[in-house]
Order: sequence, then structure tokens, then C-alpha cells
Amino acid sequence: MLTENWVIGTGAKGFASNVKLPVKRTINLNDGWMFATDPDGKLTPETVHSVKEVRKARAGLPWEAQFPDLVDYDGAVWYWRSFRIPSVLMGKRIILRFDAADYEAKVWLNGVELGSHEGGYTPFEFDVTGIVKFDDENQLMVRVYDPQDCSEIPNGKQSHYCNIGGLWQGVSLQIREKIYVHSAFILPDVDNSRIRVRIIVSHVEEAPEEGLKLTLKIVSNGEEKIVKVVKDEPVYEAEIPIHGLGLWSPDSPFLHRLEILLSGAGIYDSCFIVFGIRKIEVRENRILLNGEPIYLTGALDQDFYPDTIYGTPSDETLRDQFLKAKELGLNFLRTHIKIPCPNYLEWADRLGIMLWIDFPSFYKFTVKARERMRRQLEEWVWRDFNHPSVFCWCLVNEEWGVPIANEEAARIWLKEMWHLVKRLDPTRLVVDNSPANAGHVVSDIEDQHVYKAIPDHAREFEDWVEEFSKHPSWTFRFPESVRRGFEPLMVSEFGNWGLPDVEEILRYYDWRDPYWFNQASYGGPIRTGVNEFFKLGLDEAYGSLKKLAEATQKHQLDSLKFEIETMRLHPEIVGYVITQFTDLNSESNGLIDMCRGEKFLHRFMKFFQAQDVIVIRPGKWSYLEGEEARVKIYVSRFSAVEPKTVEWWVENTPLSGVFKKVEVKRAGCVEVGEVCFKVPETRYPGKLTIWARLLDKGGREISRNYQKLLVLPSWSVRTSGEIRVFGVEENIVKRLKETGLTIVEAGESNIAVSSGLVEEAVSLVEKGGRVLFLLEESQPGSLLFSRFRLADRREKERWGDWCTSFLWLKNVFTGRLFYEGHLGMPFIECVPSMVLEALSPRDMRSALGGIFTGWMREPAATIVPVKLGLGLAVLCTFRLMKNLVKDPVSTALFCSLVDLMASWESSADKFCTGKQV
Repeated sequence: MLTENWVIGTGAKGFASNVKLPVKRTINLNDGWMFATDPDGKLTPETVHSVKEVRKARAGLPWEAQFPDLVDYDGAVWYWRSFRIPSVLMGKRIILRFDAADYEAKVWLNGVELGSHEGGYTPFEFDVTGIVKFDDENQLMVRVYDPQDCSEIPNGKQSHYCNIGGLWQGVSLQIREKIYVHSAFILPDVDNSRIRVRIIVSHVEEAPEEGLKLTLKIVSNGEEKIVKVVKDEPVYEAEIPIHGLGLWSPDSPFLHRLEILLSGAGIYDSCFIVFGIRKIEVRENRILLNGEPIYLTGALDQDFYPDTIYGTPSDETLRDQFLKAKELGLNFLRTHIKIPCPNYLEWADRLGIMLWIDFPSFYKFTVKARERMRRQLEEWVWRDFNHPSVFCWCLVNEEWGVPIANEEAARIWLKEMWHLVKRLDPTRLVVDNSPANAGHVVSDIEDQHVYKAIPDHAREFEDWVEEFSKHPSWTFRFPESVRRGFEPLMVSEFGNWGLPDVEEILRYYDWRDPYWFNQASYGGPIRTGVNEFFKLGLDEAYGSLKKLAEATQKHQLDSLKFEIETMRLHPEIVGYVITQFTDLNSESNGLIDMCRGEKFLHRFMKFFQAQDVIVIRPGKWSYLEGEEARVKIYVSRFSAVEPKTVEWWVENTPLSGVFKKVEVKRAGCVEVGEVCFKVPETRYPGKLTIWARLLDKGGREISRNYQKLLVLPSWSVRTSGEIRVFGVEENIVKRLKETGLTIVEAGESNIAVSSGLVEEAVSLVEKGGRVLFLLEESQPGSLLFSRFRLADRREKERWGDWCTSFLWLKNVFTGRLFYEGHLGMPFIECVPSMVLEALSPRDMRSALGGIFTGWMREPAATIVPVKLGLGLAVLCTFRLMKNLVKDPVSTALFCSLVDLMASWESSADKFCTGKQV
């Protein structure tokens, strides 16, 4: 077991203590503060009391969470308060501790400047033994400066959502002996059934020559170790057996307590460490926990909150959200670009949530920024070393602030930082850069981010996963890159949006808009989106904001299910991170909403987020009654339970079957077999649900999963009538006839289909005809006869790969289609690549289909009826012709449009008005 250089060398180096103290040894100073802003930065300890506008404040919350009018304030503030210490504590050492202050803090006590600390996430402390007064008022004053320009400061995503400042974590007095245990570090040695402990003793130069000892006791089993303390030697190591003690894991988060007593020569200093015994390692492209392969089912947690914003959440909040994470099937969170509050880690330890934690980012690769990062890295590892939940340190996210793609110096420096953290902590995995577009220099995990709209880019997602599963060269592509060959693959960011129920959010805030309802970034603002929902007539498509939320959350569920199951088909990939665990302000891609409310997907995610997952993958996603459905069943296995049987059945039908003698090696995936059956007859469009469950040799269920397919009655893809065609290829004409249409020549019908804006078809409309213009392959630009513009969805990011684009239809199509307010995988063959823009709100209300991104941004139409001359043109961008007849959904949508054209009355007030030619 490597012990050289683990943790921070041989001394405290001015870092804050990391041990816990008995309650009676701590005096809480969170309440009773006075607070004033100092926008000009001119106040001093002597003049701050002259400020007229003084407020009451508390530590443990940023000022943004306490004073709504200061949400956008950056600069200097002052805190001050008094406190008393009883004389019974005379002779003890008094330590003033700040758990964290953002960003620069300078502290005075009784007029004496104690010092300062830079860094917004880590604790600092001062020995004030010689300064405090006993049985008298002590005056404590703190100046905190939070700069507006954080480009050279590790600050994470505060600049993206809401900057925070002040005493955002707790303040306390710690009562210690004149010689005391400053810090302790526990290194579990699972292979040898022991722990190794390193202890830092403070002020050991004052120790007597003999008689002082350390007593180390594990409460769980009574194992005890006594270590003699030697004058002037601050660092001590000991080994303690752990036979019979439970290992820590997400399923069994056993925690133990190491009590440390420094005693003798009139000294009695007690403290403790709560720890877990576990081993995390990578081997042969797998991640092993306690020697066993584990599949990591994670989500990105940006650790923002509706009330405390970035500040310390309550224990109740943390317990509730972590239990919800486990209900969703998550076994880890990637705490994103933030060093979380101490109680966050404590609850993760208790409830069995593994943590990958990103170091806060900066944005300029300067000497100052690098110095700050190195120092704060060391403080971070020092503080959190003993938490079993933390399994991975990540240094950089998406190359932010460290331009490794373009600068050799950045790559060399990042490699140095990686080696530094590995020396400080040999017990955990370290990721150098969690990449979006660049790659790795050296890393314990080979990860990458990918965002694809589903079903719009479902095939592109499948292709990307296939390529990534083969350890592509571009993940370690730099001259300085070191690929060691054992790195496990993880998709460390992907995801889709599902808008929350606005009514529930407002109810949480007592029906007042929170500040973030009006933030423009990340798909917002929400309030503007709500107004646009009604202004654009989207209530006609969804019915209400509540139904909008449900529809988009169903879309989110179906998209995540497809993506996760695609990854599970590739056993080379051993984990993923969904973006994200909770909504954050207007960024609505959370599995739960900003206020920790559950979404539609909550009760379904567990079926495909587990160590063992059945994947039911259909050959296609929509069928006609009577067709043969062919569905492959796979088993992805990571648990120690050996599977034997797969049972499958089709819900509400007698269709069922069994696959026996299932064999799949651990950390592998196999195709169990193919299910073939005739799709039952149906009178109406609907969903067919296939279930499968995995059983062990004793017949006990290991896991189960489902897959829904769209089933249409045969009449959905049939229509009738005479129709003319313009610009339609001969092979498509044949398919048109298969739908029941009769193709006629000029003068025999006023109803037509035009592939593109054929001038003859436009002329027919002007003379009173009705023409369906299929614009699926037309060139972008202004239309021949209309004020509208045809736009590629690549413009204005309407593909929605990150900020999801939602396609919608009005209920005029629900007769032939089973449409639940969103276009899922059954629509994969006809998703439009073009949209119609430059529509007024009145035009949008006339549209029969459309699209918006995020909170009703960049609205456009996909189906619009337009009054032109004496006739009616229907403009449609769905891709219907290519898969007509072959794809039931494309065919049913086409037939619906033809029927509508034949039945509509061309009253001008119902439709958009085109530009007269």
C-alpha cells in the first residue's frame, strides 16, 4: 500500500483542522451578525459603524439568499458581532473557524487584525487564545470582498447562474487544549483488513518530554491503538485492524467512528473522524468498488437550491434529495464545478451516494489563477479526504480556463496538477479534464460529453456511442497525452429537457416570481416563456402549462431511456452522468425540479438504471396492426447475482415467452434472443407495452424493464380521393396510390400535393385550389409567395441537442395518430429538418404544428395553412415522402393532411394570409 507523500506531507501548513469535535467543544457564531455593503470599498474597521444602512444577517448563507435586492451585488461587505466566552475556558486554546467565505476575507478581533484568507470554498481558522476576553464582550469583524471579475478566480458556475458572496458557510469557536489533534487522515487498506491513520498534532513543540499519548479507538469493534507522542514531532502514523467491519458501498453505506484522545500531562483533547472502509480502483477498463465491478449511474448536481441558492442547505433538504436520487436509480452524483458544503458530503456518506467532485473553474490561464488553484486543491483534499462517498476528484471541466486544445503549457501544467492530487490522495480516481471537445492528458477515467436531441438525432447518438465504445484516438490525442490502456469509458454528460410545472414552482414561492424566473440565460426567461405560451397559442396545442410540463417530461423520459439503453448495449462503457439531477433556474433538464419536486419520469427511471438491466430494442418504433413485430432482448449485467431466465410478455395480451439458460458474464452484455409476434388488431391508435424480467436460478426477480411501441389501425394509413401531384418522383407516385389516392391530371382536381414550391402548384392555389406543399428538402430562404421564411434547424440551434427543442402538433391529427403532446421515437422517420419562421403570434396561432426551444424561445412552425388568392396552401416541413407507406407514422400524418385539405373551408379568418402575387 502506497503511503509515501499521501495527504499533504508532514505539517498542517496553515490549513484548517479536519477533525470533528464534541458538541460541548464548539460555540456556534452563525447568528447575530450585523451587515453592511461597501460599494466604494472605502470603509475601515473604525468607520464601518457610521454606516446608516445596517441589516441583520447570519453566517451560513450568502448575502444573495438573505437580501433579494443584493442578488446582483458584487464588491465589499462587512460583518460584525459580539460574543462572550465564560472564564471557565481560560487555559484552553480558542480557535476561530470559518467554514468558507467567498471570496477574500479579512478578520479583526477586538481591534487586532488576525489575518486574511483567499478562496471561496475551503475553511480557514485563527488561534485567538491570546486575544479573546473571558466573561466580557469580544468584538468580531469581517470584511469580505467578492470581485465582479472572477476570470482568474476558481468560482465554478456562479457567474452563469447567480454569483454568491459573504460568510456563506458557518462560523464557530472551537475549544481545544494547548496541544491538540489538528487533523487526521484515514487510508483504508481493504486488501489487508486494516486502516492506516495519519495524525497531525498541533503545537507539539510545547509537549512534555514524556507522558503524552494518542489513543485511537474504532467504536464499531473496540479495536484500539496507543501511540506515544514525542516532543517536536507533529506527524504520527498507526495501523489498526478492521476484521469484521462492514465495507462502504451505495447499497450498504457502513460508517465507522474513530475516536482520538490526546491525553497526559494535564492534556485531555478529544475529537473523532467518521469514515467508511472502501476501495475504488480501475482495472482492465472497469471501475471496481471493493474489488467488484460497478456500473456508475450518475447525474450532474450543480448544488444550487431554491432558498439558500449556493449556501448551506438544510439537513432535511439534503436527506430528501439524496433519497430521491436513490429512488431514481442513481448511485452517484457528479458535483459540478463546486466544492460542496460539509453536510452535503456527510449525507452522501450516510445514504450511500458516491461523489465525483469537480474543482471550481476559472477562465483565464494566468499565473495567478494557477497559483490559486494549486493552493485550493490542497486545501480541498485536506478537508474532504476522509469521506468514503468521494470516489473521484476532477480538476477541469470542458477545458474551461485551461486551454489544453491549443497550448502545450496548459497540457503540461494540467498533467502536473493531476500528479499532485494523485500524490496527495492515492485512494481515489483523478480526472484531469472532463472534456466536451478536447480530450485528456492523463486520467483515470476516459470520459466525454455528448448532447443529442431524441428522436431527432437518435441515429447520430447511436453512431457516437458505437465509436466511443472503441476507445477512439481523439480522447487522448495530444503529444503529451498518456493513455495507459486500462482507462474505463464513461459518458460524463448527456441529457434532455423536461419543463417543470410552473404552478408548483410558484406555489413553493408563495406565488411570487423568484429572481431566476426573469433570467435570460439557459433557455429562459421563464416568465417571458409563460407569456409566450399563451401569446403564441400553444395552449391550443397543450391545453395548459401543467399539461405542457407533463408532455415535455414524457419526452425527457423517453429520450433518456433510449440514450441509457443504447449505452448499456456497449459493455465497454461502464457509467454515465445525466445532465442533470435538478433543474437549475430556467435550465430545465433536471430529473427533479428546482424545488426538488418529482417529475413524470420519477417512477420509471429505476427500470433502466440498475446494476443489471434488460434492454428491449425494437427493429422499429411504430407498427400497423397485423404486422410482425421483431424485438431483440439484451441483458447488461454488473451485479454478482447470476441470471438464468428472461421472461417476456405483452401487456393486456396473451403474448408471452421465456428465454432459458441465460448466460452473461459480469460487466458484460449479451443478446438473449429475438421476440417475434403478430401485432394485435386495434380499432384506435395506441401504445403496446412489452415487458421483460430477469430471474436468478431460484426464480427471484433481479430486474425488469419495458418498451412501448406505437400501434396504428390499418385505416390510419389509408385515405381516398383524387389528387394532382407536382414535382413528385415516380416511385413516390406509386406509394401515393397505395394510400388509396387516385392520381389525376390537370383540370380533374383542385387538390394537389407538391414536392417543393412548384410554381404551377402555387398558381393552382391562387385560382382556388388546395395544395399540400411538402418542403422537407427545399432550400432555406424566403418563400415564393409568402412572408414566411424556410429555415434549416441548424440555424438558431433549433435541433435542440442541448437546450431541447420541442415539436408539437394540434389535436386535428390525433384521429390517426396516438399523440401525447410530444414526438418520441415513433416519429424518428419524419422529424423535420426545416421549419417556417418569421411568423407573427397570430400566424403561430393558425399553425397546426410547430417547434420551440427551452422556454418558448425561437418559436417556428412546421405545418401552416395559408390563404393565398382564392385557395389554400398547406406548408409542411415534416419528412413524409421518403418513408411514405414504409413508415406508419409518416403515412398517417400525410393522410391526415390530405383529409384536412379536402374538408377545410377556406374562410380567411382561420388561416394565415399569404402575400399576393
